[in-house]
Amino acid sequence: MPCGAGERRLLLFGPVCGQRDGVLHLHAARIKQNFSRETGGTAFGCAALLFVFLQKIWYTGVRKTACGKGGEAMDQARFLAEREAALRRTRGGQGIGTLAEKALHAALKAYYEPDAESREIALGGFVADIVGEEGIIEIQTRGFDRLRGKLEVFLEAARVTVVYPVAVRRQLSWIDPETGAVSPPRGSTKKGVPFDALPELYKIKPLLPHPNFRLRLALLALTDYKYLDGYGPQRKMRATRGERVPEALLGQIDCVAPADYLALLPADLPAPFTAEQLAKAVRRPVNQARAGVNVL
Repeated sequence: MPCGAGERRLLLFGPVCGQRDGVLHLHAARIKQNFSRETGGTAFGCAALLFVFLQKIWYTGVRKTACGKGGEAMDQARFLAEREAALRRTRGGQGIGTLAEKALHAALKAYYEPDAESREIALGGFVADIVGEEGIIEIQTRGFDRLRGKLEVFLEAARVTVVYPVAVRRQLSWIDPETGAVSPPRGSTKKGVPFDALPELYKIKPLLPHPNFRLRLALLALTDYKYLDGYGPQRKMRATRGERVPEALLGQIDCVAPADYLALLPADLPAPFTAEQLAKAVRRPVNQARAGVNVL
């Protein structure tokens, strides 16, 4: 079913969707206990079965009726509040260049799961970003190859949603490494597009058909920070990349069925199209276009 149809699910913690049913709420601690109770497969399988069963009730009985078509409500105010809280936590009172956990990752993690007890949960030898009512959620800004081991374990236990942020609106600030001065942000032409998820998905292509796999694109406005430590008269060539700070959540795209991934392509592509035509349309290297086509 393509994105935009009735079963497409977007943000589920909006003003309406944020209301949780206490009977159906599945705490992360309970799943963790089922994972670690035994080393054999019995407890693991029972936990997975219980998890999927409760999710089935939740999605069909609560979420679909409360959120309407796609559950498209987004709580921008709460996202901004989580952003500010993430910046305070990750900076630790220091400057923008000294962040520990990445602010982008921290803000998205707190937004998709407000309950801190459901975040950073050890499961099956790995640590999940979120374990809650939607299943397991992993925030991955890049490097999907590092997800493979986690996903091979998590997908056998529960529904797994991989959240991939896309900077569809981007601005750039420069940090002087000697003084710590930060330049005012300026608009950047290097913006993300939904297609950018496809070359990343190529790295985990064998896992995409799994019925428990979901992809969520978080469409963001963000500010990139870079250090003036590169080459050239302005020290901007090959400069060190700093923090990526989210400014606003502009939208979301959930891909559940194989046909949903076609919605990540530009609408004006000819049919059929070549990798070269796709690369030109999305302004990306041809090798990335070929990797994206391979996923489809």
